[in-house]
Amino acid sequence: ETPSYSKMYPESERRYELACEHEHSNCILIADTKLKVEGKWHTWIDYDKFHSLFQEWKGAGKTFSAFEYLAPTPDWAVFGAKEQGFDPDEVRVRKKGKKAKADAAAAAAAKEAKEAKK
Repeated sequence: ETPSYSKMYPESERRYELACEHEHSNCILIADTKLKVEGKWHTWIDYDKFHSLFQEWKGAGKTFSAFEYLAPTPDWAVFGAKEQGFDPDEVRVRKKGKKAKADAAAAAAAKEAKEAKK
């Protein structure tokens, strides 16, 4: 359990919260609450928008900020989601041992089934 930033540093004007997690790699993202737009985290990058803004800066010197190319965090990546940071469209594959071989076979079968439905 991680205490909130505001409890650890009550004198700070900035507020941080646990925004994302990836259980498999034991990683969390602690983000500034400024990245929470209308109650939804925006910790991802809209790369098309970023590249467009970059070209405007490169060509005309127009400045921009990170808030102009924010993208919503997928629900499965938000801290506390039942998926715990695992993209439901991907299949986990273990690379060692008997279980790994069984998991790889199951993943291949799931992928084939998914492609057959298309």
